[in-house]
Amino acid sequence: MQWSLGIEHQFGSSASVRAQYVGTRALNQPYLTQVNGYQTVCDGCFAPFPYLQPTDPRFGAVTQFSTGASSHYNGLQLTASKRLSHGLQGQIN
Repeated sequence: MQWSLGIEHQFGSSASVRAQYVGTRALNQPYLTQVNGYQTVCDGCFAPFPYLQPTDPRFGAVTQFSTGASSHYNGLQLTASKRLSHGLQGQIN
C-alpha cells in the first residue's frame, strides 16, 4: 500500500514551496533465513550468528524461505523552487 498528500504554494511568479507526506506499508512479504548461517565480518556484530563457524558444522548452508515480514515508511518531503533568469531554475529538496 502506498499513499501521499501534498500541498504547494507559489510566491510571486518565480518561486514555490511544496510539502508532501509519503507513506507505504507492506504485509506478509517473503524473506530468507540462513538456519545454519554464520558470519565472517566481526565477532558479535551479527548476533545470534556465530563468528567464523556454523551453528552445526555437520551441515552446510541451509536457507529457509518464509513469509510474514512487514515494513512501514513515513516521510516528509520538502521542496523549494525558484526560476532564475535566462531559463535557469534552482531547486532545494
